[in-house]
Amino acid sequence: MVLMARDVGRMGQHHFAGWCSSSGLSANQSTEDMTGWDVVVETPGVEEVVKDGEIDEPSFTCKVQVKASDQDRLYVDIILDKLWRLATDPYPSFVVLIQYSRDVYSSKVLIRHVDKELIRKVLKRIYELEQENKSSDLNRRTLRVHFGVQHPLAQPYGETLAHALNQHVP
Repeated sequence: MVLMARDVGRMGQHHFAGWCSSSGLSANQSTEDMTGWDVVVETPGVEEVVKDGEIDEPSFTCKVQVKASDQDRLYVDIILDKLWRLATDPYPSFVVLIQYSRDVYSSKVLIRHVDKELIRKVLKRIYELEQENKSSDLNRRTLRVHFGVQHPLAQPYGETLAHALNQHVP
């Protein structure tokens, strides 16, 4: 029997959605990967908020670009147009890198907030391309997003993912 090559990207998106579900987060996946995010993550609705006595607190919503790889490296290259969309979105945004190391189980999961430093880097790169009159092809250009030692998640991934996302509640 001939098997298809495995789809690491799809594996990563399914694992990410499972971790969200296991920690009580709602993971709404994009049906068309055209605008920079793969998943919109939301906290529980008003029923849960009222039960906790925090009716005046808004629910948390963020956008996540999920990347998966068999490579053991602390960076991913992301299309600049998609990064620009994450960087300028009013919701908090994140890039999650899931490393598999040729296994079906993730060997490492890293999360990177699209923070002021990364936003500055994205906008600076776009500005530089505009100066070179090359800004019209942002969907063909990439920007390397680095993950540092401060970015890995510990197991169980659902709990640590929820905690990492909640650190950026406005």
